[in-house]
Amino acid sequence: MEFCNDEYYKRYTDIQKNILQAYIDIFCLQEIETYNKPAPKDKQRFMGVSFVLDHFYELLKTDLCLSICRVYTDKNDKSNTIQNLLRFVKNNCKDFVDVDQVPGVVLDDQFANTIVSLKSIRDKSRAHSDVDKEKKSVQLSEMIKVVEALCDNLNSLCFNSIHSEVHKISKENLDMLKTQTVLGLGYILRKGTNV
Repeated sequence: MEFCNDEYYKRYTDIQKNILQAYIDIFCLQEIETYNKPAPKDKQRFMGVSFVLDHFYELLKTDLCLSICRVYTDKNDKSNTIQNLLRFVKNNCKDFVDVDQVPGVVLDDQFANTIVSLKSIRDKSRAHSDVDKEKKSVQLSEMIKVVEALCDNLNSLCFNSIHSEVHKISKENLDMLKTQTVLGLGYILRKGTNV
């Protein structure tokens, strides 16, 4: 039984780490969007960092895409996805949870096109740098909704009866993470403008 407890903890916290990383990407992207809006004439000195922020923006979107794919779309049986965590709980943790009451992993049909686009971006453009790329784009707002749904799915698989140290990602956790991220990015941007 110890295998179930420790393995569940390892899998759950790894997925949780990836989802929290996705939220950090989201908070950075939102802050860059705010910062990169056209500035009044008296603030033009800050715009010298715009091309760097545009580059960071694309890197963050790529990382966000990869995080989503890592926890949801990867189909390898050894991948640590939410679906594989669910399968692990149902197959190995019957002594700790009523597996008939464990919810399935559900992403609304509204996300189907977004998931297909993200997977395509990951498979063709980002991960393998294919020459024959079809131009796919996903709006940040769409990716945010997918991450929120993934977070809800992971939270539904949080079982203290399996391991007492797992916890859900709460609104308070996300608020604190956003504050830390925005302050950290703000500090970096301010340092860049004091050159």
